[in-house]
Amino acid sequence: MSRQSVIRDLVNRALIIKSLTPELEGMINSQLSAQGYISDNDYEALEYLMQAVDQGKVRQTASSHLQASEPQELVYSYLPINEKD
Repeated sequence: MSRQSVIRDLVNRALIIKSLTPELEGMINSQLSAQGYISDNDYEALEYLMQAVDQGKVRQTASSHLQASEPQELVYSYLPINEKD
């Protein structure tokens, strides 16, 4: 099994905390710029995140409210895993 992409990790983080912070958004944009392309899986993950934001399931915030005590492990239960990438 291959390692999940950084973009999917960041999208999962936003889904877990139900918040798209400027920090997460900036990290996603940096990864997209560094890669220079977007895989199908990353595109689907970002599309899912934007739908969640549009539906009010994930809110966009002005600043991060993450606490140091929050778990750092990501749970990959929100997005289906596609082994093609």
